[in-house]
Amino acid sequence: MKSPIAGIAAFLAVASVAPVAANATAANRTYDIRTRIVEQAPSVGEYDGLLQLRVSADGIVSGYYRPDDNPRFVPVTGGVSGGRFWIDIGTFATRPLHFSGTFSAGQIDAQANGFIVDDGRLTGLNLIGKPEPN
Repeated sequence: MKSPIAGIAAFLAVASVAPVAANATAANRTYDIRTRIVEQAPSVGEYDGLLQLRVSADGIVSGYYRPDDNPRFVPVTGGVSGGRFWIDIGTFATRPLHFSGTFSAGQIDAQANGFIVDDGRLTGLNLIGKPEPN
């Protein structure tokens, strides 16, 4: 029997792309955030990874999601303002996972609604993240 989380793994594998170098400016803040993606309804399993984000002075979020079980980089775009934020993990070609929630000092608590898991159920997902120690 497939885990409902397997659908997330398949999505992230398809959405993966090679990283592109970017020039950082002094106004950008960078974060390495350990994440867990879990279903909002009781379920078995979770999907762990690392968000590597840059947040510009004007609130533009960019970077990559790196699944723990997949060596590829998945593009992330979004925005943050006043502690509220949204991110898309993946590209429009693969229908990105869209999360919205709170972001403070590198800690994330966000939700994505309307995700269909392997057994055909419509569910929501929680994204929980804490900064990695440097």
